[in-house]
Amino acid sequence: MKLLIACGTGMMCSTIIRMKVENLLKDTNYQVEIEQCRFDEIKAHLNDVDLLILAAEIETHYDVPTIIAYNYLSENNEKAVDEQILNFLKHHI
Repeated sequence: MKLLIACGTGMMCSTIIRMKVENLLKDTNYQVEIEQCRFDEIKAHLNDVDLLILAAEIETHYDVPTIIAYNYLSENNEKAVDEQILNFLKHHI
């Protein structure tokens, strides 16, 4: 299972989201590979991606399941993002 986390620069916001996803999954049996990139690099990284996690809404839509993880950055209702990620993994692994 491969997750791609993207933000504007591919560094700050995606790193925060990555840390929260890794923390969420550390006590589970889910084996996932996580990559990070900038929004404008998503297309080049989509080959084996099972889930795209974005730091914000973007205009381009990709043919891969997508979760907007802005709440991880605002620390507002982070549980909703947790539930979306865990629900996806539960039904796809």
